[in-house]
Amino acid sequence: AVLAAEEPLFALPDSGIAIAPQPRQQAPTLSADVQATIADAKRRIAEGDLDEAEVILRGLMLEDNGSAVLHTMIGSIAFQRGDTSSAAAELQQAIQLDPSAIEPRLILVRIALRMGKLSEACSIAVGLATQAPDNLRVLMVAAKAMMKAKRFNEATVFWRRVACLRPELTLPVIEEGRCQLKSRNYEAALAAADRVLAQEPHEPTALVIKSESLQRLKRMSELADVSIKLAAIDPAAAMAAVPALISTFHPEEAAKVIAVAQRSGEGHIETVMKAGLVRTLESRAKVADERGDKRASAAAWKAVLLIEPENQRAAARLRRLVNPFVAKARAHAE
Repeated sequence: AVLAAEEPLFALPDSGIAIAPQPRQQAPTLSADVQATIADAKRRIAEGDLDEAEVILRGLMLEDNGSAVLHTMIGSIAFQRGDTSSAAAELQQAIQLDPSAIEPRLILVRIALRMGKLSEACSIAVGLATQAPDNLRVLMVAAKAMMKAKRFNEATVFWRRVACLRPELTLPVIEEGRCQLKSRNYEAALAAADRVLAQEPHEPTALVIKSESLQRLKRMSELADVSIKLAAIDPAAAMAAVPALISTFHPEEAAKVIAVAQRSGEGHIETVMKAGLVRTLESRAKVADERGDKRASAAAWKAVLLIEPENQRAAARLRRLVNPFVAKARAHAE
């Protein structure tokens, strides 16, 4: 059903979906004894004792078959066992008994995702978000369903809503950054990563998103700085930027990333890539020598030593470049 213009709708860009909230219906009040028994069943489910939980719930069903809560819990148990057909039947029964119930629809979204019915999962999720636009669990399930369906722009809307409701959380902003990256909105992904890093400067996923965004935007100097910081936290992720730094003529920065990654425990550095980088740096040093640029030559040899501390040739060439400056400094001191 499509809502009339004056009815509230959780807006999604180009979704083509508009589901009206289900009419609210007063669920039957459960007695204190039944509520205590349901709590016991929930505890057993949490502990993984699904069989005993189902026995308890089936016993209650003999007394009261009109409880949406019971059908939802039995459907949840069936879903956890992988019996999606039985789970869906129980959950549909729960919705018939309580059309406004949220929990059975949340599980139906998960069932649809498990079965690869992405459009159905998204449709149910949007209906839930329309019905409960301030329910964090609903919004997060909807966002994840949209991401699974590769509907990243719509997922972004849900993550932003979560972020508005819980501004202290970084997770929704990180997930927004992922969505923007997948949508090739690199500036937006970078902005999301920066918002997270303003709160948590060393958040690994945000650094990865920022690194990938800068690489796509070809902002290599900034990429080098981020990659060096990331190398101390997630060396393997930082190494992903090294080929781009080398190919865009930033070998000294690439060497720094490798050096930090090695110190941080990334033992596997591709031998071919490392040897190629050393050759590139040696070539840069030679060119710098030919044009009399001692500073650039020293930077290149120093970069070689960062990734190959045992390289005697680089050490000798660097000493030859540095010694005159040292001697001059000593003379001035005297």
